[in-house]
Amino acid sequence: MATPSRRRRIMYIKQGNYGMTRGFRLVGKDRGSAAGFSATITVKSVVDETVIVDAQTCTTTLSGSDTLVAYTVQDGDFDTAGDYTAEITWTKSGYVEDCKTFQVEVIPSVS
Repeated sequence: MATPSRRRRIMYIKQGNYGMTRGFRLVGKDRGSAAGFSATITVKSVVDETVIVDAQTCTTTLSGSDTLVAYTVQDGDFDTAGDYTAEITWTKSGYVEDCKTFQVEVIPSVS
């Protein structure tokens, strides 16, 4: 499980591995309770900033003071091996807070 927080984290995803759910634990003192927030994920190439996942909906669950966020990888999301930057965006009643970004590394498939 990746943990986007104060330190930069890397999430590894196998190229062409679709249908799996990737989870994150988000910690945010300023956000307070995540109840009523919606979350989306955007992923861009670090090479040319091509968007490969564009504001896709995530599920959110409260777990104590942390918020668990999950995204199911869709067919076509990670077709190309390489380095990407991901960002979780929180929205509630017109209020938007962007969490810190984290790195996604798509590892080439051996098959």
